[in-house]
Amino acid sequence: MLIPDPDGRIRFGLVVASFASTALIAAVLVLLWRHKKQAPSEAGFARRLIERLPERMRGPARRLVVSFAEGTLWPGEPWRRWLVIALSLTVKLVAASHLALAGLAFNVDLAPAVYLVVVAILGFIVVLAHLARIPGGFVLGGVFTLGLFGVREETALAMITLVMVANIAAVFLFGFLGLWRQGLTLRDVSMQRIKTDDGL
Repeated sequence: MLIPDPDGRIRFGLVVASFASTALIAAVLVLLWRHKKQAPSEAGFARRLIERLPERMRGPARRLVVSFAEGTLWPGEPWRRWLVIALSLTVKLVAASHLALAGLAFNVDLAPAVYLVVVAILGFIVVLAHLARIPGGFVLGGVFTLGLFGVREETALAMITLVMVANIAAVFLFGFLGLWRQGLTLRDVSMQRIKTDDGL
């Protein structure tokens, strides 16, 4: 393990923090949905909260609230809403399956539920690393998280590297297929990027 954790407090703290962050994200999504419904009304909770801020902070806060109200889109049809939720959960299951397959490749025997916990903790660590501007947050977080469950650092690094390579390959493959369906080539994308960089 990268950090000694003899009494298990770090592991327990990360698990609690990961599930707490998941609950917080869900609460924020609900609040954003309610705010979008209340945005036309001056009696909205966000607007009342803004009015309690210092004068110099009210302007930026109002613009932020308006951007959330106008930029948060949620499908009108109920089946589309459930589809969004189902696809979000499916993405997490796929991510956990990638780690599980990488584990099988290196003879790592962890319970399936452990990989779901690893994905939750890893997502929390990656967000923290991004906010703290720590390069390689995914790799460091992956090695640390797997180490909490007894995986050796060398094996954890190999697993995370394999998952990263698979992800990059998948993005390239599906991105190439998407461009091909649109009638574009990599050369077209490169030329467009050159024009953008030149300000044309």
